[in-house]
Amino acid sequence: MAVELLDLTPHQIMMVASHYEDLKAAQSLGFKTAFVARPLENDLNPADVTIPDLSFNIVAKDFGDLADKLGA
Repeated sequence: MAVELLDLTPHQIMMVASHYEDLKAAQSLGFKTAFVARPLENDLNPADVTIPDLSFNIVAKDFGDLADKLGA
């Protein structure tokens, strides 16, 4: 639906999420993907969270890191 609403092609859109399943689904449609860790979502200490090396276009530790990686 995003492709139609934005009048773009899938490779022009990036899905940003913290859930692997959502990002994998977006990848399967041709979207670029950015994983953003949310360590406090499960009451974890941020220092205890390891961000996995995944097949996403961007893997960020938080939204500030994502902004940096996007060149903002």
